[in-house]
Amino acid sequence: MDTGKAVPNNRCHECIATLTPFRGSNLRAEKFSDGTYRIYSYWTLMAEIVPGQPARYNAAKYSRTTTRHQSYIVRGLTAARLWSDAVSM
Repeated sequence: MDTGKAVPNNRCHECIATLTPFRGSNLRAEKFSDGTYRIYSYWTLMAEIVPGQPARYNAAKYSRTTTRHQSYIVRGLTAARLWSDAVSM
């Protein structure tokens, strides 16, 4: 598992767009050897990309901070052309 580089949260969408692991402030993404990419806000799984499957996205409302994290995630998934086929978790 690759835990990636440290980036500010407001730049994490750039890492998500290329499915690059990163560590932000309470927002992070991990990439596994099978290609699975997971994005967490605090300790909650917010999105999962598994090769060959539609992206899965957690649209539940938690807090203002997590809502901001969700907007970064959607922005990154849109840039990666994964958002239009995303399904709810």
